[in-house]
Amino acid sequence: MPFAHENAQLEEKFVVVHWDHRGAGKSFRLFGRKPALGIDVMVEDIRKVVEWLRQTLQIEKVYLVAHSWGTVPAILAASRYPDLFCPYIGVAQIADLMLSERQRYQYAFTKALEQGNREALADLRRIRLPESVSFGSRIQAIGRNSNRQRNTETRFSQYCWPP
Repeated sequence: MPFAHENAQLEEKFVVVHWDHRGAGKSFRLFGRKPALGIDVMVEDIRKVVEWLRQTLQIEKVYLVAHSWGTVPAILAASRYPDLFCPYIGVAQIADLMLSERQRYQYAFTKALEQGNREALADLRRIRLPESVSFGSRIQAIGRNSNRQRNTETRFSQYCWPP
């Protein structure tokens, strides 16, 4: 795990579990070249890992910390299963996936132009990003459309110590 060393102080007081989603990092060999992927699969995998941790460690809730891309399935897991988490912590939280992708694409395109990198420009023109369907709108809709989402922050905090 690239940032595992950053958790040294946390590991002095907490059990820290590093988890790679299917087909990434250390889990690559477990699932082969074509793992079943998708955000819903990842959310269910998070739930299963947390359920296993709860049973194995005999704990009621876990702190869920996610970084960058991992914040997408993690925030969905926290919203679907709030009773499992105490609290959810997003680091470099992605709120609008398509906006982030467009910004990265534009940055790469600008750098390729500045450097006169014709091969990169050709690749970037070939992969063009879609102009619609904001994933961020799906994340924002979670809070509006689900009764389970009401007062999630309050529910997290009332079961956590320290408050």
